[in-house]
Amino acid sequence: MLINIKTQDSFYSRWAGRCGAFVERHAVVLAIVLVAIASLRIAATWQVFSVTIDEAAHITCGMEWLDHHTYNREDQHPPLARVAAALGPYLLGIRSKNQPSASEEGAAILMAQERLQRNLTAARAGILPFFWISCAVVFIGTRILLGQVGSVFALFLWSNLPLVLAHSSLATTDMALTAMLGCTVLASVYWFKNPTVVRALVLGIAGALAVLSKFSSLPFLAFGLIAILLWKPQILLQIRLRHILSLVVSISVASLVIWSAYWFSYGPVRNASFTLPAPEFFSGLISVKEHNEQGHPAYLLGSISNTGFKLYYPVAFGVKTPLPFLALLAIDTGLCLYKWRKESQYGYPLAFSCGILTFAILLSRINIGLRHILPVYLGFCIISAFAIVWLLRSRLGTWIAVTLTICFAVSSALAHPDYLAYFNPIAAHQPEKFLIDSDLDWGQDMKRLAIRLQELKVAEFTYKPLIYVQLAGAELPPVRMMDMEHPSLGWHAGHITALKLQQYEIVLERPNAKFWTNEIAPVEHVGRGILLWHITELPTP
Repeated sequence: MLINIKTQDSFYSRWAGRCGAFVERHAVVLAIVLVAIASLRIAATWQVFSVTIDEAAHITCGMEWLDHHTYNREDQHPPLARVAAALGPYLLGIRSKNQPSASEEGAAILMAQERLQRNLTAARAGILPFFWISCAVVFIGTRILLGQVGSVFALFLWSNLPLVLAHSSLATTDMALTAMLGCTVLASVYWFKNPTVVRALVLGIAGALAVLSKFSSLPFLAFGLIAILLWKPQILLQIRLRHILSLVVSISVASLVIWSAYWFSYGPVRNASFTLPAPEFFSGLISVKEHNEQGHPAYLLGSISNTGFKLYYPVAFGVKTPLPFLALLAIDTGLCLYKWRKESQYGYPLAFSCGILTFAILLSRINIGLRHILPVYLGFCIISAFAIVWLLRSRLGTWIAVTLTICFAVSSALAHPDYLAYFNPIAAHQPEKFLIDSDLDWGQDMKRLAIRLQELKVAEFTYKPLIYVQLAGAELPPVRMMDMEHPSLGWHAGHITALKLQQYEIVLERPNAKFWTNEIAPVEHVGRGILLWHITELPTP
């Protein structure tokens, strides 16, 4: 390994050396075991959770690409992850249903052949390969800096992060972005060392796949590279003419791959007076830009804003990341700053992730989930492994490292299967006071609600849903829509996200509106995202 474990304690030195030698010798086998365990944990959630808000629309667009060879339903996301999500249902013989909206089309596809759970599982399984790719990126990327031992520790951290497990288990775009952006960065490292034609081709393909995963890959890559240059400006002195010529090859290959992903289409760009190859791609970029300028209703610490919060991502990162991981990250940040001049290469992953985080804080007005910056954990896992390896060089450090890794593993295990709604002890007691939406309640607990109401033998209930009730995955009793201002006798259920956002909309029209859902305590939580009330006596007006 690149960082040797050396101490002055002879007994400890022998013990540490033997353990390090064992891990180094069996690093690949240990990596396969870690990935296999994480994959089983991911697959175990597929049957537990109902359809989340975005999944149906993503599957719709992917099915259009596969079935009609067009991509016109919704252009804010490119096709790669969506096609991967729709491939499973497509191979099961399901085709487009020609419904008017993307959500209705997705619901029809998922309920096709009356096999909702099978179809949903097939869609979610399409994202699992991206998780495997991300694991390979973490393992190989860490090995470059820290050797085999560090790569095992980094992969251990990555494969146990609740947020990573959560978004590897859903038919959405965030894990695809993370995996392919990581591939692009890794390919660029090898390319920069020796810009051969083959490496230029690999870099171009990887970059194209990152862009085709999610448009945010473009600013993420730009800000990440800028941050690395700020960390070590001397890198610019290593650029030669062959780098520039090779980069032209990479960009040309990337452009061709992106165009092929849109079936080599050619036509007018939306809201523009010119025509281009892959007009859907450029229309999508325009749509994302407009969406960001308009903003999106976001919730933080009890407040809602249509233009986001500057503190959203720091707060979300602070309450949704396991505390032992944050401790390792703090240790390593100090190490990187201390070793900045002599061993600046260890700070590259930190700089890249901080560049992405800086972009999100300063320029993103769409604050609806920490998942949007999931790639930051790639760099943070690598440098946290650096902290573990450094701690193992002393007896006290080893106790600290072992304690933190055990606590981290236990917190990850206890989170199962609610990885999506995981919060660390800072916010675990009442997470809805901190965040909602895809950080807490994305509609995933509707199946649990149906099962719970069956156990309670509820004949009918009022409901504030977040997605079509037909997608519950289990039979719900007859449903009446909830009136949050006027309670009625009986059972009531509401998604935390739907309740918060609906209250915000009502208060905008009637600032003095009062909501019984805030005054009457629920009898229980169903999963992490649904509140359940049983009103037997109406309160006095």
